[in-house]
Amino acid sequence: MMGRLAAPASAGEVHVTFTKGLDWVRGDRIAIATNTYDSTGSENNTIEVYDPVTGHAILVSPMRTYHWGAEDSTKGKYGVDIRAEVVLLTRNIHIQGNQTEDNWGCQILTSDRIEVFSR
Repeated sequence: MMGRLAAPASAGEVHVTFTKGLDWVRGDRIAIATNTYDSTGSENNTIEVYDPVTGHAILVSPMRTYHWGAEDSTKGKYGVDIRAEVVLLTRNIHIQGNQTEDNWGCQILTSDRIEVFSR
């Protein structure tokens, strides 16, 4: 499951705000994508506390670098949503197709890919 930063998060912070309503729990591993010109700005972290009602979270480790976030999408203003993406790494997803006449069953289109390396 993917979320976004709902408020800016500075280096050194452990209190951050993510998208509301996620099913994240203590111990879940996340990847936070860079949204600056720094191609090495992505980072991994672990959720200590997450409140799905408010989106407020506490991370196990301080943020390594600055990540920009906002409650609302910037797509209408800039043509793209530039809030930092946050991806849940802990749980796998299961994609199941259905039988079709052409026997493909399932097609997956990815338009974005995040590679996060631990340091």
